[in-house]
Amino acid sequence: MPKSSPKKNQPAASAAPAPRRLPEWAFMLALLLLAFAAYYPSLNGGFVWDDDSWTANIEPMLRDGAGLWKMWRDPTALQQYYPLSGTTFWLDFQCWGWWTLPYHVENLLLHLAAALLFWRVLVQFQVPGAWLAAAVFAVHPVMVESVAWITERKNVLSLVFFLAALLSYGRFVSFWHSEDRAAGGWRAYTAAMVFFILALLAKVTAFAFPAVLLVLCWWRRGSIRWRADVLPLLPFFAVAIAFGLGIAWLETHTVGASGPDWDWSWPQRFLLAGRALWFYACKVFLPLGLSFIYPQWTPDAGSVFHWLMLVSAVGVFVVLWLARARLGRGPLAAACLFAGTLFPVLGFMNVYGMRFSVVADHWVYVSTLPLLALMAAGLVAVMQRLQHQGLRQGLYGLLLLLLALQSWRQAGQYRSMETLWRSTLEKNPGCWMAWNNLGNLILQQGKIDESISFFSKALELRPHYAEAHNNLGEALLRKGLFADYQKELDRVIAEFQSAVDLEPWNAAGYYNLGSALLQAGKFDESISRFEKALSLKEAYDDAHNNLGVALVQKNRVDDAISHYRRALQLRPSNVEAMVNLGAALLGRGQVDEAVALYEQALKLQPDHSGAHNNLGMALLQKGRAPEAMQHLQRSLELRPTNAEAHCNLAKCLSEEGKFEAAIQHYESALKVRPGYGDALYGLGVALSRTGHVKEAVQQYQLAVQSEPARADARINLGNLLLQLGDVTAAVDHLERAVELAPGELLSHNSLGNAYLQARKISEAVQQFELALKSSPDNWVVLNNLAWILATSQQASVRDGVRAVSLARQSSKAAGEENPFVLRTLAAAYAEAGQFDEALQSAASARRMAQVLGNTSLAEAIQAAMQLYQAKTPFRDVQ
Repeated sequence: MPKSSPKKNQPAASAAPAPRRLPEWAFMLALLLLAFAAYYPSLNGGFVWDDDSWTANIEPMLRDGAGLWKMWRDPTALQQYYPLSGTTFWLDFQCWGWWTLPYHVENLLLHLAAALLFWRVLVQFQVPGAWLAAAVFAVHPVMVESVAWITERKNVLSLVFFLAALLSYGRFVSFWHSEDRAAGGWRAYTAAMVFFILALLAKVTAFAFPAVLLVLCWWRRGSIRWRADVLPLLPFFAVAIAFGLGIAWLETHTVGASGPDWDWSWPQRFLLAGRALWFYACKVFLPLGLSFIYPQWTPDAGSVFHWLMLVSAVGVFVVLWLARARLGRGPLAAACLFAGTLFPVLGFMNVYGMRFSVVADHWVYVSTLPLLALMAAGLVAVMQRLQHQGLRQGLYGLLLLLLALQSWRQAGQYRSMETLWRSTLEKNPGCWMAWNNLGNLILQQGKIDESISFFSKALELRPHYAEAHNNLGEALLRKGLFADYQKELDRVIAEFQSAVDLEPWNAAGYYNLGSALLQAGKFDESISRFEKALSLKEAYDDAHNNLGVALVQKNRVDDAISHYRRALQLRPSNVEAMVNLGAALLGRGQVDEAVALYEQALKLQPDHSGAHNNLGMALLQKGRAPEAMQHLQRSLELRPTNAEAHCNLAKCLSEEGKFEAAIQHYESALKVRPGYGDALYGLGVALSRTGHVKEAVQQYQLAVQSEPARADARINLGNLLLQLGDVTAAVDHLERAVELAPGELLSHNSLGNAYLQARKISEAVQQFELALKSSPDNWVVLNNLAWILATSQQASVRDGVRAVSLARQSSKAAGEENPFVLRTLAAAYAEAGQFDEALQSAASARRMAQVLGNTSLAEAIQAAMQLYQAKTPFRDVQ
């Protein structure tokens, strides 16, 4: 190949790669220090928006080699098929976990590596001001988004391999050697192909590489030759097209870049492209007003301004083409490289981020290089007119310091998610996504009312925003106590339903709707929504967990346990699933496993109020009451409004006979959660044990109103109503209890007693018989039935022989020293005609009653003994 001559359309051969008195190592060190200073505010920042797509959301893949292999073999495993970028995050997780400082430092070091490679490329091309172009690139504010944003690791990583491929290919085609000597041959060609593929595997924006090389060939030689220039690049074009089409398909069908947000006609897309070219060029040359999310544009085919942008952009290329003889090919080549590398994000292809804004700083990261090279070359040419070298260097330094200062300010917004969104809203108050995402952060901080206002603002700006509907529903759900609970809960469900209607493919929408329905007690509906969420995304640990909660409410405990275990398999650190699995196992009597789960949950989250509460109840079952009390009290310290913990602590106190203290905690639970059935029931028990029968009746009545299907409350209410003489009401509640709990000992026995007082003897016998079937050895039931069979005034009911048998069983079960049972046994003997045995049992009963101080019982037995002495059975007043 003939040697290029240094004409106007060629770079100056005498240009130095760096200032004459500054060694290369000193330049690199200075660049490193300046860049670290510029990006310092972001280095200690946490993860921000979308970082979770490459970190927390793919944690199962980051844990082991199987996950790493999945990144490479499954094109849909990651947000996009960028397995090389995914591999760097896999390595980061293995080394650092979620410590973000190394993530930020790696991004910055990769960016600096790209800057140095850019410098070497320009030096090899003999571009004047190569060092200045590289330095400006290193500290330019537009680059901050790619460097400070962890998720854009793919951007900086791809550019490193892109430039490495360019250096290698330059050796192959002798871009920077004499044309009669090939510097690298096919080894350089192979290296270029390997680096190019690695660049694509980091981010597909490198697909423009072969087109870039053709432009460079034209720039260097003034023509493009088929054999020397095009033919070697055909494999590169084939690889680029294959990757580009594949990623474009994934962007549309997997990432979600389809729908009304991208419904632009081709004229509109051209209008977007024209305006975007001017926008990006202005930001490169005058980096002011930068924003994480820019205001969205609406292309208007009827707008003169929009057409002017397009026509003028095309006009620039026409002018540069016509003026190439005077200006050289460099400016036109730079413009072509700028527009060509931007092509995928100019609106001609659907990119998911365009849902929020059709322009973004990180999309122009690679495309800035030709403009910066052109700018540096032009600036150096102008500055050469200044004779004083110190002045020139001072002006260069001032430029870099100003850019670094602006980058420092820009990097500060990446310190935290909240800082990022607040900064975005200052510059772009119409950014509905920022309102929504900031609301999410505020909600996580417990500022529910403020978050509701942010979500409402997002919906005001974009009424059909499914995620904002979801989040507003979540905020309303968390608000807790409503003036009209059911009305507000209906609103929550409506918000979630709107989200599902707008995005029926979104598993999170069905999960949230299911959670609201679960809160509303609509368990069947909630189960169907959770199952739908899992059909869309099986590896959804929270959906498995909440489905388990709903299944427990339907008494499908085995199914619930399976889903809890699946949730923990997907995310072993899911504390809620641990706590819920523990509760299910505790209900199954697997106390030790439940305790182990609660203890593990508290290791992961020591301040989890629910785990302390449940562990307290489990320890109580193991007889470790002091430890149980400690955990229940700790639960209340962490969350004084934990109604369940108040209720459980009250149960512990009741079991220790501390009813007054128990009453206080039951009342605290009811202040937090009015209508809480367990608390109303427990308060009724504690009040009745302290002699406050009427107050206890009121609490049981409230418990029944709150939970009409609660049999235990109806049983206790019925028994107390019997004490107060309200037999009719007692019978009503106890009959309902039997319907709710058929075959239950207490319900049948209590109803039998009520029927006795209502003079329904046959019905009473029937209930006692049913109670006896439930518990054949229960001495109370045996005694009650024996008493009726022995003392009933209805001859058809009496059965002395069976009464004796039942009374003997009762006496044996009760310990043979119970005066009530001995009294019944005496009556049974008398009914059977065994009056001597009757007198003997009655005497024992009277003696035991006297020992116990029960004078009225002793007197009643004495009266019955007079009948037995007269050979007369006892008849109860029924």
